[in-house]
Amino acid sequence: MKRLLFGLAVGWMLGSWAQPSLAQIGTGDIGQQARRGMEMAMMDLENQSAGITEEAMKESIGEAELRAFLDGAVVRLVLNPDGKFTSSSMLGGELVSFKVGKESFMTGEEWSLDENEWVERSGEFTVPKKAQKISLTVQAGENEVTAKCFNKYNAADGPITFYLGPLEGYFCMGLLDEGDFRR
Repeated sequence: MKRLLFGLAVGWMLGSWAQPSLAQIGTGDIGQQARRGMEMAMMDLENQSAGITEEAMKESIGEAELRAFLDGAVVRLVLNPDGKFTSSSMLGGELVSFKVGKESFMTGEEWSLDENEWVERSGEFTVPKKAQKISLTVQAGENEVTAKCFNKYNAADGPITFYLGPLEGYFCMGLLDEGDFRR
């Protein structure tokens, strides 16, 4: 039953992504306000040349709003400064590839399930010399959707996790990890 509900939720979300005009229409709910708040907070932090961390985002938009987004994320991609990546996605909505700048990286055929039934894949990517746009390609069934992340990937001293989740359509953002990778 849990998998059926998840499958329906992912199908609905991917269906709304496939219709950009519907995904961008503001509904006037907290999702629109949270998305604008997250975008503004991220731009402010980038303008200050500060790392976009979970702690900084909590201070900017509020802990409850950030926690709701992170808990609702269906894909998480961790990019390490040594060129290794780990992706986690909900079963039925797998991350199939990601693009950093102009270079694409497949997440591979080999995968494992963790204790929370998330599909995990790992591999290597080329760390760019300067900040690059990043996008994630997710597949659920026969539907495939590419989501552009709000902020760019710039190599840091520690891992950066990109989260893709529902927030008035969908939203992708990267946070500099300050410790462990939490689910």
